[in-house]
Amino acid sequence: MLNQDSRQRPPRYLLTAWFTSALIIPCLSAFGRPLQHWVYNNIGEVTIGWLIGLLLFGLGVTAIYWQAKRGLKGNRYTLVLITIALVVTLITITSVLPQTEERLHFATFGLFGFFSKRLFPTWLAILVILILSSGDELFQAWLPDRVGDWRDVGINIMAGIIGLGFAWKGTVKEPPRIK
Repeated sequence: MLNQDSRQRPPRYLLTAWFTSALIIPCLSAFGRPLQHWVYNNIGEVTIGWLIGLLLFGLGVTAIYWQAKRGLKGNRYTLVLITIALVVTLITITSVLPQTEERLHFATFGLFGFFSKRLFPTWLAILVILILSSGDELFQAWLPDRVGDWRDVGINIMAGIIGLGFAWKGTVKEPPRIK
């Protein structure tokens, strides 16, 4: 379970964050509807939609800050363009997702993709995202009060890949300089 960029064991907090994000996804599938109804009745759908949107924005800004704090390892202009593209994509996608549940899917799978990339090589992180996205919807199809939806699989995969992109952004290697 090591990232391709490191031969050391990953930090315990990173393993805990990845495991927690992976565990939250099926828990929300199994127990999310009663929780969703309680929240809608006590807080309101519009307020929750805005809170999730702010959470996504805050997570994006935090990921960018964290990568910048770790040190830019690539061409600055490339990293700036990638960052702008990721933030614009994040804002665009979350603004066109009509339901609060889809925004929550986006937040949870985005975090899962981010932590997956920090722990695993890119190919394995993508594979884990694909498996968990598909498995979550199959699990929902099996539940009596839920429906598995292929559209949600696509949203989940897209969110995981964007989260992976935020994690990948700061690991681009700088090309050798000619003197």
